[in-house]
Amino acid sequence: MQENAEKLQKQPPQSALAYLCSMACWSRVVGWLNILGWLSFVIALITFHYARPEPNTILTHFFGIPVRDYWLITLSDLYLIALSFGLCLSCLSLALNIVMYRSSREHYWFNLVILIFMCVAGFVYYLVSI
Repeated sequence: MQENAEKLQKQPPQSALAYLCSMACWSRVVGWLNILGWLSFVIALITFHYARPEPNTILTHFFGIPVRDYWLITLSDLYLIALSFGLCLSCLSLALNIVMYRSSREHYWFNLVILIFMCVAGFVYYLVSI
């Protein structure tokens, strides 16, 4: 009993960041933020498919099928909301990941960086195609 008390007294006090990193729940929070970010990106991809202008192919031109050449406003708004939500979640998760594992880079998740670049590319594509 006395040995345990001596061990506790010899340990230096932990900083708040070290205590935060030692908690397993924050690792789960980063994981769930990552999953929610990718889920919102999948939702953005589905709404992108229905919101974008329809492609004009040889068959549509040959058979005289009318083709929509504009973005649907409501679905494009949902597309931008889903993209921005996914971008915010992935940036938050990446920031938490960098802060928590500053000393050891074994927990660095590259899929967050890929998700950030894909969301930014989705914004750029939308702005260019309007």
